[in-house]
Amino acid sequence: MKKTFLLGITAIAVLALTACSSSKTKEEDTKVSQSKVSQSSIAKPTLKLPKDVTVDKTGTATIEGTTLPNTDVRIGMGIIGDSTTSDEEGKFTLTYDLDEDSEDETIEVTASGDDDITKKVIVKQNPEIIKKKADEKKAEAAAKAAEAAAEAQKEADKKNPATYPALPYDEMARNGNKHKDEKLQITGKVIQAQDTDDGGAMLRVATSADGYDDIYMVQVNSDEWQNHRLLEDDVITIYGDVFGLYSYESTLGGKITVPALIAVFY
Repeated sequence: MKKTFLLGITAIAVLALTACSSSKTKEEDTKVSQSKVSQSSIAKPTLKLPKDVTVDKTGTATIEGTTLPNTDVRIGMGIIGDSTTSDEEGKFTLTYDLDEDSEDETIEVTASGDDDITKKVIVKQNPEIIKKKADEKKAEAAAKAAEAAAEAQKEADKKNPATYPALPYDEMARNGNKHKDEKLQITGKVIQAQDTDDGGAMLRVATSADGYDDIYMVQVNSDEWQNHRLLEDDVITIYGDVFGLYSYESTLGGKITVPALIAVFY
């Protein structure tokens, strides 16, 4: 009888211990489960962003968004692009500079966590910058067109006799160097024509009424010379660019200085 009573007490104690152990295990499992849920929520940040933003007049876009509090947020890899940390309310602001030659650009913004979340934002160019660039391109095109037209006119004028003035010989003999590179036309008689090594020629042209005085030295390039050779005693009008004053030795050994011309055509 005493033995049976002891066995009953032992059985009750075992059952009580088993119940306590089971209750404790369930409580621990619940805490672990809650912890996992909490960690899971932290590991997966949210990210709210505008679909697009427009840069200001300086080309800078301001991107405002929200995520979890104290979360690192970046543009791109965060090396070149802007990066920041959200505040206690999860709010953050990023900036992005758009090249003025671009009309728009799509960028990626990432909120960091155990599982990063990334969303795209379209950065649009400021309308005033677009207009400014368009105006600059128009002005540049107009300037190039004007330059091309001026160059074409300059080339046309090279063969236009009306663009070559005539000046008194006395002015050229005294102040020839002051007229260097100016256009000039002369009319006279060839008193000497000498071929040069480069295929052109050097002429002495007398512009006085008697055909012997008021001498000019005239250099003719090979193309013009081979196309139209001149002989002594030819009377010709030559159009060219003023070289300045030119000195050479006479047959008697004296130094002679005369105005010189580089022929363009005749």
